[in-house]
Amino acid sequence: MFYKVVGRLIPYDKYTEDFPEIFPNDFIIDIETTGLDPQEDIIVCLGIADLHHLSTTIYFLEDPTKWKDFYKFCRKTVLNLLNEGKVWAYYSRFESEFLNIPRFTTLYNFQYGILDLLSGENPYKLKRAAILIDNLYKLNLYDLIKDDDIDGSDVPRVYLKEWCVKRNEKAKWKIINHNHKDLIRSYLVRYHIRKIAYKIRDELPRFDPEPLIIFECLRPLF
Repeated sequence: MFYKVVGRLIPYDKYTEDFPEIFPNDFIIDIETTGLDPQEDIIVCLGIADLHHLSTTIYFLEDPTKWKDFYKFCRKTVLNLLNEGKVWAYYSRFESEFLNIPRFTTLYNFQYGILDLLSGENPYKLKRAAILIDNLYKLNLYDLIKDDDIDGSDVPRVYLKEWCVKRNEKAKWKIINHNHKDLIRSYLVRYHIRKIAYKIRDELPRFDPEPLIIFECLRPLF
């Protein structure tokens, strides 16, 4: 039904120094689809980054006739991750709508849903944000996040024409490699968010009384 690839988020043999810290019980997801409409388009790839083990697992839909089964599998997989810890996506609205899983909310101190790595009214594209963060912290990961063969907007064409019609093996790997790079890029954004959250937390004791509501807002970011 689907093709599974397990790999490293950050290869230890190449980056032995200065790569980001490990996050316990944190996951990042990224999906590739045949379009932008959850009612008309299908999920063709699900990528998961385990930020504790610095590993990635990517699932690719080889048989498009099995898209309903693949959707159920993807949804169940992400729901299981939510039971284990925090789940992030760069633009959580997109993943939430396609997977029919709520975005992160706090209700009566109960927190649940996919957390959003994106912020601001005019946000950076993920690729650009990752490059800026890599430079900011001097992480030396540019080779892992630089331009790849395709962009997200190319996935529908590559999947439907090059894979479904021509069964070009290179097309499958173009999508998988793009998904893997987006997981690394999202990881750097997560790293940046955590750094900012810690900086804010460390500044709060200067204020008396301490604004406890801010601690609550920051809690998911640690």
